[in-house]
Amino acid sequence: MTHTPIIFTRSNHMRLIVSLGLVALSRGLEVEVSVDGVTAASDCVNLHDECEQWADAGECNENPGFMLAECAPACNVCPTGLSMSHVHSLPECKNAEKDCGLWAAQGECSKNPSYMITSCAAACRTCHLIDPEVRCRPMPGRAAAMGPGDLNATFARAIADFPELEPRVLSTDPWVGHCRALVAMAAASYF
Repeated sequence: MTHTPIIFTRSNHMRLIVSLGLVALSRGLEVEVSVDGVTAASDCVNLHDECEQWADAGECNENPGFMLAECAPACNVCPTGLSMSHVHSLPECKNAEKDCGLWAAQGECSKNPSYMITSCAAACRTCHLIDPEVRCRPMPGRAAAMGPGDLNATFARAIADFPELEPRVLSTDPWVGHCRALVAMAAASYF
């Protein structure tokens, strides 16, 4: 089967890409789609008309258990180089616990996404998110939360601004610290 490449560089073309993908699938074709340099198979589609709107409103981060499964293209988490159906048939696509199906039916994929998305990937239909390179991919067109040097500045500021917590830097690569007074306050609250 031949792949027909479709390349777009702006994320607002996602609806057109999904429409082309659905047409291609209905004709038995497999289309390779690339948006901002990320290639995804055409069967990675938004399952709701509102997906783009929800993604723009920040729902990919606020409601990941639902959005990353139901609105994968809008959240920029389509698998790279493989179709969704292929990803969900891989041996890695499994549930780590016997109760995953029950938990998913009870809504835990949305209530507890940090555990369920990867540990109950088959039950939550999130096998495409097992790969952290896909799961943690930045949204196209959005500014990075931190720039070069910002993390160092944040830690340096925390050390300087909170001397009452008795901060001590153990390492700066990676940053590891200890606040003696904070630990003492936490321990005192248990008694």
